[in-house]
Amino acid sequence: FFATTLTLSPYKKTSWLNEIGENLSEKYQANYLYSDFKKKNGYKRSIELSKEYNLYLIDKEDKLNINLNEISLYNFHSSKITDNNRFEIYLAKRIELSENTNNVNNINWYICEGKLFIDNISEEATLNIYSIDGKLLYKTLYCNGIDISTLSTGIYFIKVGDNNIIKFLK
Repeated sequence: FFATTLTLSPYKKTSWLNEIGENLSEKYQANYLYSDFKKKNGYKRSIELSKEYNLYLIDKEDKLNINLNEISLYNFHSSKITDNNRFEIYLAKRIELSENTNNVNNINWYICEGKLFIDNISEEATLNIYSIDGKLLYKTLYCNGIDISTLSTGIYFIKVGDNNIIKFLK
């Protein structure tokens, strides 16, 4: 399946975007998910969420870092048909979390230079790292930090021993 979030914009014609999606669906033999995210105040809700989560947009081609709360409309031009990986959206709160020490059940943890450090646990404690959907990603023994540099940006859970669960945002 594939879809587009462009139908969220009040400046885009949804029927035209969905028609393009259907044509691409036939051409590439992939299912297109029809959408109209403007419905039910979708655009207004997207603005509210961007303020709540302090969203930023990175435009890699134009080398811009745009605070979505400070602009009402972002225009860009492209000479390419596709702009794979041109844009990235991130939460400013992610930076704050990674720089602070956090405490869960008397277990302090922090992230520094791609490693997750956990205080107040025994050396070689068993750690299970889970994705947000509960998939076990790693099972390891703790020894002077855990390299999390290969994990994608997201929310993860770590089960420390048998009892404690830590949630962290990378």
